[in-house]
Amino acid sequence: MLKRLALIVIIDGLNTKVFDETNLQYMKKLARDGFYSDKFLSIYPSLTFPAHTAIITGAKANRHGIVGNRFLEKGKIIDLDYYDADSLLRAKTIYQFSSKLGLKSVAINEPIIKGADIVFEKRIFDEMSFDKRFEVLKERLKDIIREETPHLLIINFSNFDTIGENFGPLNEKVFSHLEALDSYLEELGRLMKKVYDDYLLIITSDHGMAEVNDFLDIKKELEDIAIALPSHRVAHIYTEDKEEVLRMLKELGFSQIYEKGELRRIDLDNPRSGDFVVFAPAGIELEKRLKGSHGGTSEEEMRVIFLINKRGLAYDLKGEITDAFRIARRYLIETYALEEVEKRTKDADPGHRIDHTLRVLEKATKLGLKYGADLEVLRLAAILHDIARDYGENHSRKSAELAKNILKFAEIEDDKISKVAKVIEEHHNEPDKLSCLESKILWDADKLDCLGLIGFVRALLESGFYGKDINDAIQHVLRDTELFLGGFHFDDTKTEAKRKTSEFKKFLSKLLLE
Repeated sequence: MLKRLALIVIIDGLNTKVFDETNLQYMKKLARDGFYSDKFLSIYPSLTFPAHTAIITGAKANRHGIVGNRFLEKGKIIDLDYYDADSLLRAKTIYQFSSKLGLKSVAINEPIIKGADIVFEKRIFDEMSFDKRFEVLKERLKDIIREETPHLLIINFSNFDTIGENFGPLNEKVFSHLEALDSYLEELGRLMKKVYDDYLLIITSDHGMAEVNDFLDIKKELEDIAIALPSHRVAHIYTEDKEEVLRMLKELGFSQIYEKGELRRIDLDNPRSGDFVVFAPAGIELEKRLKGSHGGTSEEEMRVIFLINKRGLAYDLKGEITDAFRIARRYLIETYALEEVEKRTKDADPGHRIDHTLRVLEKATKLGLKYGADLEVLRLAAILHDIARDYGENHSRKSAELAKNILKFAEIEDDKISKVAKVIEEHHNEPDKLSCLESKILWDADKLDCLGLIGFVRALLESGFYGKDINDAIQHVLRDTELFLGGFHFDDTKTEAKRKTSEFKKFLSKLLLE
């Protein structure tokens, strides 16, 4: 079976300037070859627990329910450093989705772990020094890939957050740790190529980090008239004397004050949120004395890096950390679909098994990126187009029916399922009877794999499977060439088809002399 991994690496609390100003040969090469932005945004509030939950669930705090590191739940003070955050979740996690598809998931040093099959708990790593934590995390990640080969793995490098808070967000220790992580990820990439047939790598942060130089004890300032629960540079405030609290907050220098009715504007409209949510002025920490902090709304705190090694999955992005969930989910759905294809085509002729599917997927993705196709529809159609290949002449229709069932189970939207099915049904149509761009691209990608030397190898495999000889394979390719050569829809596929045909004819003339 194919081995595929979706790996999400979270660099906790990394200021984007550190990434920009550090010599990172591996990660910056990935950024050039794949997709990269340093303008993606965290969520409100830009804190560890809410932001990690957003990455793990694809939802913001108003929906997932983790509105801070500290808040009230039915009159009880919740401090997530000492409370099970999973028990408070109001949204499903990527681990739970992975489990539904029968795929194995692992969480390493993650604060949100609900549904993960294998867990290395954050509290164990919290007890280590940041240097030791870094080394143990790196070794644990390698070990789990070698020993468990999971389909989904999420790891939190929290040492960056610890260093930034204690020494400042731009301290030289942050830079040196990021350089070390870059070297490690390059080594990890080589390991993943050995262990897996394919992998998705997402590198992001939960939030950024801003310099702080003063401490305001908001809890103490308001203790006579309110319950103030600060989480770094943001606080939920619960009170019955709203007028007096508002007066005092303004007197203390707060300008970013949201009353409960205004929280929808920052996606914090949740019953757990305070009567007020306040964000500290620049340079101010509300929880404890630190040199770097987060939770506020400054650019340094909200902006994060977002890097993906696969451009073909970087579509319909919102420009926020919740995109990590969406991209990983796409990859897991494709993994599930590919496993179904591999199982259902194992008895088909060897020319129409998983290798053909993967080549068509790769070619279709390149064309889709170039011509602006709906990549979700196109990629799923490419994966599933031959799933019922051994069904007979009407395999396109049967493949579409199977695709509908598979994608319904994987919770794809109904309109997308219909579009995928339509593209699959049309992939054996005449080239002038295709209804959309995605159908034209799949037709071209599929038919290119019938031509040239790869087409001849596939024909040999098919002829051998059915007990026929080399002449049958030759005639097969010549017949396909005559049928398909004039039907390609794009200048580059027309050129490639002609090149492949020319190469096959040269090869055939030599072969016939043997």
